[in-house]
This record gives sequence, structure tokens and C-alpha cells, in this order.
Amino acid sequence: MEPTENYLDTPYGRIHYLDWGGSGPQAHLLHANGFCAGTYAPFVRYLHKDLHVIASDARGHGASDLPGIKRLRHWNIFADDLKNLIEKNMAPPIIGLGHSLGAVTTYIAAATYPRLFSCIILIDPPIFPRWMLWLIAVMKSLGLAGRIPLAKKARRRRKTFQSKKEALDRFASGRGIFKSWSQEFVEAYLECGLLEKDSETAILRCDPELEAQIFESIPLDVWKYAEKISCPVLAIRGEQSDTFRVDAAERLKRKIADCELATIADAGHFVPMGKPRECARVIVDFISVREINKKERKFKK
Repeated sequence: MEPTENYLDTPYGRIHYLDWGGSGPQAHLLHANGFCAGTYAPFVRYLHKDLHVIASDARGHGASDLPGIKRLRHWNIFADDLKNLIEKNMAPPIIGLGHSLGAVTTYIAAATYPRLFSCIILIDPPIFPRWMLWLIAVMKSLGLAGRIPLAKKARRRRKTFQSKKEALDRFASGRGIFKSWSQEFVEAYLECGLLEKDSETAILRCDPELEAQIFESIPLDVWKYAEKISCPVLAIRGEQSDTFRVDAAERLKRKIADCELATIADAGHFVPMGKPRECARVIVDFISVREINKKERKFKK
């Protein structure tokens, strides 16, 4: 099951996206910071029978262009790109799926453009408790944004390799965030996330500097969007995740009118890579119940 590759031309450059086709409801999947749509290909296999999945590369990721942004200020630009893609290439309202950066982007888009989605699924979104956001705000006000741990780590990330094989050997060794990934997911990531410039040079498509700026610009106003979301929401967290904390998840459930929480056992932040089958099952079950309820309401009318 290979997706078709497509591009959407925008005033800000081309947005690359993959379309797996299918007869189910349309769903858009958006990736985590530093990754790309193709990274999730092994995960989409578990969704394809039930959903028509389209997944795009955010600006500066994968094969999407990066327009001349001197300094990234907020993630709402990614939400605007998502709106453009859905309105021009899909048939809203659709199902919104997002992981990490992609989850918060989908969340912002659902609050800002409510007609885009019939429901949204947020997989381990970096929606932090207020005290954590306050600390980040203080660091930024003191000119210490570069010391935010995730940003600092991103800037240290190795960008250049001698070959795709060298990168595969490095990442498949189970280091850092890749320790819960199967080789299948690592290979999928490198297929879309690494550009072979010549026989001796391969570079990451997402520049570590952009990745760092995205971490530095995490929306400090993220909680204001919750009460503006009118569609049903499923928020999924990895049991061992330190990104989407239990207290933040419970607060999100209270603030969104129709929100369910699900926890994937023995999973960290990278739920779709570490527990793809379990994560997909929770998503499909949530959507199936919504579809059944929708048909029952239509029948009663």
C-alpha cells in the first residue's frame, strides 16, 4: 500500500502531502516536530482499512518548502497551512489526527476554523500545565529561550551524515527517542526525512535550527483554544509520557465540551511508533462510535 505524492501551491511555497486513498471517512494526519508525513507510513497501515488518510509535511519538514521566516513566533502558521490544505484538497468536515506538534496544530485549527473537522484526535499533544508555561514565559522574557531543554537538544542534533546507511545504523541502535521504535519506523523516517545530496553526503530535511525554534515558540496561550473547540475530541497520552502530563490531560477534558481521554500502556511520547496497533485501535473505536451515533440521529430525524 503505497501513497500517492502530491503538492499544494501556496503563496508561502509548496506543501507536500501523501494520500493513501481508501473508502472510509477522510482524515488528515499531521506529524511531530522534526519528522515528516512518511514517518507514519507503518502506522497508517493500521488505519487504512477504516479511514482515507492524507498526511502532509509541515513547513520546512520533509518535502515542503520553508518560506523566508526570520524567526518563528507561534504555531498558528502551521494551523493556517492545514486550513488551506483541507479546504483545497479535501471535503470538510473531516477527521483531524495529529501527533505532538501536529496535535497542537490540529487543536488550534479546530478552535480557529471550526467547520474543518467533524472530530479531532490529539496524540500526546505538548499542552503543558500552566506552571510549566509560566516557566517557559519567564525564560523567554529573560532572553533564555535557547536554554529550553528541547530547543537546546535540537540544536545539538547531528544534521549531516556520510550516507543513509550511516544514519540508519545510528538511529536504529535504539538511541534517545528512537529506543521504542522498530526498524520499520526508523527506515520510514529516513526515507522522507533524509536528503542524499551526493554519494558522500546526506542531510536532515528538517534543519535542527527550525526544530529548535519550533520548541522555543510553543504557544504560551495554548489553553485559550480549548473552550473554542466545538467538535468531539479524543486526547491520547502515552502512559510514560512526560510531554502530555496527567494533570494537563484532565484539565483539557474539563475545558472541552466533548472530550474523551485514553492512555496507551507502556508507551512514551512517541505513541504511534511505539504502540501503533494499540493507538490505531483506540482511534478507530472512537470514530466508529461517533459514526454510529451520527447514523442513529439521522435515522430518528
